[in-house]
Amino acid sequence: MLQIGDAITIEYVNENKEVKTAKSKVLENNNDDICINYPADKETGRTIYLNQETEITVFFFDENQIPYKCTSKVIGKRKEDIPMIVVSIPPKAEMIRLQRREYLRVDTMVKATITKNGEETFDTFIVNMSAGGVAIAVPEGVSLKEYGEVVTEFELSLKEPVKIKAIAEMNRVYQDEQTGKTRAIMEFTEITNDHQQHIMKYCFQQQLLTRVKKV
Repeated sequence: MLQIGDAITIEYVNENKEVKTAKSKVLENNNDDICINYPADKETGRTIYLNQETEITVFFFDENQIPYKCTSKVIGKRKEDIPMIVVSIPPKAEMIRLQRREYLRVDTMVKATITKNGEETFDTFIVNMSAGGVAIAVPEGVSLKEYGEVVTEFELSLKEPVKIKAIAEMNRVYQDEQTGKTRAIMEFTEITNDHQQHIMKYCFQQQLLTRVKKV
């Protein structure tokens, strides 16, 4: 399920008994184990040195962009041109498939460009976002069909701006009772692992900002 080049997220407990997350990439796949580059802490970007036998949880997306997690541990290190950590990987039957509803979803206001039918383009705003898909405001005069595919492009304001491009399917087009405006809910069908992880990071940041404002 894991392929060379796949981005992964690692969750582990540090020496202070704190749960931390780091990002890494698969460099080799040997079926029962994988070799990854030294992880970087998601908050600080600093390299993480995991000791042998450290228990970790690995989060990743398969070739169909379905999220999974599995329990693993560090079983060794390799010193070659690129220093690597060797991580055990359980059989597919022991991996846990995550439901898309488990994605963190936040209200937002992000400019987006939507292309339908391969050529017709319109600008709008994303009003709700998760790593599984987005909800957009449908401008007047624009007609969208449920279950039609579109290309969506937008930029996320992270530490460094990140441009996202994905193919999505229209799951629902409806009238918002509170605003009277037309909304469309789209689910990503083709999106890179890196882009999906950038969206996750953005959603977590927005959630934290919302909590701060409420205090």
